[in-house]
Amino acid sequence: MTLLFSNAAWLDGASGRNGGHLNNGIAHSYAAAMRQLGRDTARDLYQAFDASIDQIEGIIAEENIACDFRRSGKLKLAAKTGHIDALRKNADLIKIEADPDVAFLGKSDLHSEIRSERVFAGVLFPKSAQMHMGAYLHGLDKAVGTHGGDVFEKCPVL
Repeated sequence: MTLLFSNAAWLDGASGRNGGHLNNGIAHSYAAAMRQLGRDTARDLYQAFDASIDQIEGIIAEENIACDFRRSGKLKLAAKTGHIDALRKNADLIKIEADPDVAFLGKSDLHSEIRSERVFAGVLFPKSAQMHMGAYLHGLDKAVGTHGGDVFEKCPVL
């Protein structure tokens, strides 16, 4: 096994300091994804995000990487009352087509997730996660060595 890093500062740049968000789902309208990609491909794409987070979680467990991984979930919020219906329709479609765990939260339901009077509704994606990216990369580096692999920095990736 070999890992190549084309950036000499792979742990010093933003990748080593960001929030480490592992978001599942499709960023925008699931209905639009279905129209553009077809029903099956939209579902496959959505579920590929879930599978990628599951895979990362599995690697972390298997290699015992201490990177503060947690299934924190993700909230998509309606900051205007005019956005509530579209958000609800998107959540309902996702729940039927791709992810039964997605939940629409009305304003009163949001208080269990966020304390703000500036948002009116939200969609909770509970499978999303976060972790410390720098610690994860250090753990991957160690795991590659443990399995007899090498890590090369400053290498162009072809």
